[in-house]
Amino acid sequence: RKISDPKALIDRLHALGFRVMLWVSPIVSSAGWRFKELRTQKFLCADRAGNPVLRKWWSGTSCVMDLTNPACAAWFHEKLKYAMDTYGVDGFKFDAGDAYFYADDDAIYQPMSAREQTAAFNAFGAAYSFNEFRAAWKFGGQPIVARLHDKYHSWDHFGLNTLIPHTVAQGLAGYAYCCPDMVGGGMISDADKAFDPELFVRWTEANALMAMMQLSAAPWRVLPAEYYGIVRKYIRLHESFGAQIYALAQHAAQTGEPIVRHMSYEFPGEGFET
Repeated sequence: RKISDPKALIDRLHALGFRVMLWVSPIVSSAGWRFKELRTQKFLCADRAGNPVLRKWWSGTSCVMDLTNPACAAWFHEKLKYAMDTYGVDGFKFDAGDAYFYADDDAIYQPMSAREQTAAFNAFGAAYSFNEFRAAWKFGGQPIVARLHDKYHSWDHFGLNTLIPHTVAQGLAGYAYCCPDMVGGGMISDADKAFDPELFVRWTEANALMAMMQLSAAPWRVLPAEYYGIVRKYIRLHESFGAQIYALAQHAAQTGEPIVRHMSYEFPGEGFET
């Protein structure tokens, strides 16, 4: 409804050298037109009485697909494949899927714990070459991009201060293809104080030599001209290391070693852990 010719848009982005991924989640609105179909086919997490359960998330209260059900997974794959075949979509950002969207006592096709349902979601999305997850469970060493959880637009409150240590820990946990949260913080719109241009710039600098870089806001819209110039400089620095980062990703595929590494991992026994 918002884009009259989505294929033409994606074709143009491809011509400019971009790959195109769509944001998707296993969340189904109970007010949406798909709900009745999925409820009838028993494709939703339910309670012991067989009624679809409602879970709170950032856009309200909705139902969750039961991806332990092979028929439900096949249904979802069919919809995603349609987007790829019809519009040229290259892959998907698989949002949600965190354990708190599920419950250990969910009535589902293959009973399992809430965390294991997260792993089922990971297995579903790993079928796509271009993927990204914000939640994963026991899926280290697998071909998925795991993004750090959304961070606050803050210097020291689950914000920029956590970017490097969390990225390092993520790699050590087996998620080599680390994706930091977006520059400025994924929860930038929820900031309890005014947007901080310097924080955005410093975040860009910290992100420049990590495996991936995503922006939470268009820098030319939110930054003064002189700040935007600095951000452009570090985006281009990131771009200039593309070949090295790609080589490290290939190395990770063979060895499981993280792309971003702690100094004491790279140079053991030299005291860098302190």
